[in-house]
Amino acid sequence: MIIISTEDIEQGQIAAQDIHSDSGNVLVLKGTTLSSALGRRLKNWGISHIYIEGDDEYAPQSGEYTVSDDKIKDDLGEKFCGTLNNKHMKKIFEAVCIHREKHIGGV
Repeated sequence: MIIISTEDIEQGQIAAQDIHSDSGNVLVLKGTTLSSALGRRLKNWGISHIYIEGDDEYAPQSGEYTVSDDKIKDDLGEKFCGTLNNKHMKKIFEAVCIHREKHIGGV
């Protein structure tokens, strides 16, 4: 597998795994032939990177999906709304953002 930016998707590339939304819904099935238009749609849905068929040393864990870093921070910002003026809650928020970016798909 090779990870690429959704902006770099070219006609004829093949999705190496299912592509999920941040809520877990399947947007594109593994094996789908991709196009630049689909890449633009994925970017609009908050997907910044995807895996295409090819050789790469990193293979994601089963069930892993990609979400943009900004989308993660926006979602967490809603959950922490009204608490970020507390310095301890702000540190927790930052730690959760970093964890989610590393483990939920912020690539």
